[in-house]
Amino acid sequence: MKKTVVKIVTCLCILFAILNCIWFFYWHSFRSYKNAVGYEESTDRYITVDSDGYRYAVFAPGYLRFQGNLTVGNAVWGEETDECACSLIIWPLFSGGYEYGITIYVPVSTESGYAYESYSFTMDENGEPLSEELSEDEIQLLEDNTEKIELVYQKAYEMWGIGVSNS
Repeated sequence: MKKTVVKIVTCLCILFAILNCIWFFYWHSFRSYKNAVGYEESTDRYITVDSDGYRYAVFAPGYLRFQGNLTVGNAVWGEETDECACSLIIWPLFSGGYEYGITIYVPVSTESGYAYESYSFTMDENGEPLSEELSEDEIQLLEDNTEKIELVYQKAYEMWGIGVSNS
């Protein structure tokens, strides 16, 4: 009985060690993304803003989690504007490749300034929506913001070499 318990505990410890190693290699794969952006001590994050006002951020996966992401967008929190803003979210996949999402922030005028409604879409590497079940309003929103979507894809390509260059 005691030998069986020792074998089970040993197997569990080995499996846990293997899981930690796999996670470490995935976490370490974010190193090049983090190096490209740089570390901002004041925020304790890997984040930067370029000369055009576009914010880049890298969120490496937390301990034993297998989902981190990269973001680039012209939405700078705390600034009020009457223009739509657009952010690209890129999820590097453990198996290789990427998944993409776009969030479009639409300003809504309120008594105290502006609030924002956000609309999120799953996209492909070329900036085309993956869903075929979009409403006419969603299709129009994407069409109205095509230039912004193309620009955040271009910015991601320039920073990390991910996706397709639009130039």
